[in-house]
Amino acid sequence: MISAIATVIRRSLMMLAAAPLWAGQVVIHLPPGVPSETVFIRYVRAGEKFGGWVRSQAGVSSYAIGASIGAIPATGLKAVIYAPGCAIQTVDLRLTGPKDEEYAFLCKPLASVRIEGRLIEARSLREIGAVIQARYIARWAHSFLGLKDDSVLVIPVGETKSLDADGHFEISLPDLFHDQLAGSADGDLQFWVRDKTGENLIAQLIAKGATRLGGYKIPRQYPSELVFTACGPYRTPVDDNGFAHRSDLNGCQP
Repeated sequence: MISAIATVIRRSLMMLAAAPLWAGQVVIHLPPGVPSETVFIRYVRAGEKFGGWVRSQAGVSSYAIGASIGAIPATGLKAVIYAPGCAIQTVDLRLTGPKDEEYAFLCKPLASVRIEGRLIEARSLREIGAVIQARYIARWAHSFLGLKDDSVLVIPVGETKSLDADGHFEISLPDLFHDQLAGSADGDLQFWVRDKTGENLIAQLIAKGATRLGGYKIPRQYPSELVFTACGPYRTPVDDNGFAHRSDLNGCQP
């Protein structure tokens, strides 16, 4: 009996020792008028190799991120935040104790631009109900977040509803050239075809003047029409976490 009680006590002490020294959170408050389900947040706590992301949901006014890595309290947190109509923001917080840290995401209004495009030989893609998605490839974020793997940060910034019969489409994008961060940092736009479920990437769209990885450098002014050729079918290179591996992106060359 005494031995059994001692075992229970030892297990309890081990559980206490494994518990976080504090249970604080980083609470990111959203501004009024910004739909919470459209907010993109990618973060890394000090001491993490890969970090995490916030799963967006509708009808909330803030998002909370735990301030501990397992049983170890984090000493800092870095994040990249984006919401449609707002400039991209970075967060760099020092965490000092068990209290919650509050951060207000203040939307700095960013205008949008409408792009007219045309996809050559689009019939097969239109027939399966494919849509076109624009993605901002924030190559600068890898260094900012302190990551040491081969990933790049991918932020979805626009999507079409459908393709016209002749391959024409329109897509609304943030004016990233006038975004103080995106306009001056290392990054570009990529255009991809997704299936109608939204789960799989089918092909990358390559336009004239594309970079080695098929991206499009962010211009001050877009041409009257961007003409694309689909490069695919293509294995999905980007996971739901918002990161892609650079090696995967090499498969589709302009």
